[in-house]
Amino acid sequence: MSGAIILGGDCGALATARSLGRRGIPVIFLSGSNKLASFSKHVRRTIEWPGPESANAVDWLLELSAREGFDGWTLLPAADADVRLVSQNHERLSSVFKCSGRFNVSSAT
Repeated sequence: MSGAIILGGDCGALATARSLGRRGIPVIFLSGSNKLASFSKHVRRTIEWPGPESANAVDWLLELSAREGFDGWTLLPAADADVRLVSQNHERLSSVFKCSGRFNVSSAT
């Protein structure tokens, strides 16, 4: 069964986890500095990750998928930096994960 992987975020990530979990969709939360969503009963597992600013963030996500069997899971970025990472690396990430359509995000912060 596939599910959703929420990347970072705070209140929005928590709301997303609750909404998906209530519908029976498995939720994994990749936490950075804010761990709020990890406290939801709907998050099956929280995994610490280096974050979207890490030079190897995309490789880390692809290796996580291979190691944990997350191929085909939906990747949901929940903070600005995570959206930027997914948008700028959409082609590589979508080879493993289901990703939203490309976001129109400039490289400037």
